[in-house]
Amino acid sequence: METGDHFKNGADVKLKCRMKKGYLFSVQILMVLSLAFVAGCSKNDNNGSDGGSGGIVPDPAGTMTKALNSSSEARAWLDIGSGRVALTYTSNLFADNCDIAYYGQVNGLGNVTKIPQGGWTDTAAAEDYTAYVVRMTDGTYGRIFISDLAYGTHTQFYAGTYYTIDEYSANVKYQYPFKP
Repeated sequence: METGDHFKNGADVKLKCRMKKGYLFSVQILMVLSLAFVAGCSKNDNNGSDGGSGGIVPDPAGTMTKALNSSSEARAWLDIGSGRVALTYTSNLFADNCDIAYYGQVNGLGNVTKIPQGGWTDTAAAEDYTAYVVRMTDGTYGRIFISDLAYGTHTQFYAGTYYTIDEYSANVKYQYPFKP
């Protein structure tokens, strides 16, 4: 082995050692930054003051609560004003004798503070921790907040055959009339 080769191998070891330390330091920095990012993102962030989706606003006076279920045997309708709303087996909200508009993800019913300008329909996708505004045929409004949306199945025996039935359930807070 020549003298130059010995020196070259020693330099390689020192270089690899420095690279390994640099890599470990980079990983540590990334971990610290990741923790800072996760700590800064909170679903229950309480810094909103305008009733928007960022802050927690108490439920307004007159708030009612109901459990909705999409099962055909136990379907519950939410009677609101002159209309009614049901949760379907496809995880949609179906409005009868009224229209419904998606408001957005919020922290509670009190965060719904205005009437949507568009998007009125008779069917809307039900989403967890999301609000909707309902428009009656007489021009009055109600507001709805969905939480704890859950999916499940059950077995039903009909005409000699067992069927697996999909169903959704949700807790709903609502208020009628809603006057922003």
